[in-house]
Amino acid sequence: MGPGRGGQRLRYRQVRKRNEHHSDKRGDNVRGRGRRAGSARRPVGGRSIQLACAGICRRHPDIFVAGPDGNPHRNFDPTPTATPTATASGATSTATATRTATATPTATPAGKLTINPGSVDFGDKTTVDKASKAKSVTIKNATSKSSKISVSITGETTAAPFAVKKECSKTLAPAKSCEVSVVFTPPDTAEQTGELIINDDASGAPQKIPLSGTGAAPKKK
Repeated sequence: MGPGRGGQRLRYRQVRKRNEHHSDKRGDNVRGRGRRAGSARRPVGGRSIQLACAGICRRHPDIFVAGPDGNPHRNFDPTPTATPTATASGATSTATATRTATATPTATPAGKLTINPGSVDFGDKTTVDKASKAKSVTIKNATSKSSKISVSITGETTAAPFAVKKECSKTLAPAKSCEVSVVFTPPDTAEQTGELIINDDASGAPQKIPLSGTGAAPKKK
């Protein structure tokens, strides 16, 4: 009985090995035909399966595409979707600056002065290094009384050899006047010239009055 069982096991192993051999050959034939038909391998669960592009590409066009060699390839380049570009649609408003009219201040009318005489000449009789007799200059506010415009005189100036002896520093109402006196002290016998400057707020200020004079040589004793 024992040896009979051993023989059965041996025959079972031989039959099993022969069946596995035939199964491997059939698998090789199937795989060979798949390669000759122009199929590609796709990894699934660790095994390679032959896929014919004629079938797989038609059934799954969104996944597989035919490659240059006729085999199916994964479609890794989906058609890009255009991203809409936002366009700024805002009406550009041009602000127009409206100029506000600025009121121009009304200028206060200036008074008018008259000077008499218009120039002063001391002649040639004044001895060198001696002061001459004073000569007067009359300053008058020539503005009409109805205008009520006064003229403010802040003083008079001159330079050597002329000098102001008496000033007129006051406010002159319309038609009012005042006097300025000037003296001449010649340094030598040469002709001298200068100006009497009247500082005020009248039109044409400051007013300038020409001055002149020539010194006389001292008398011999």
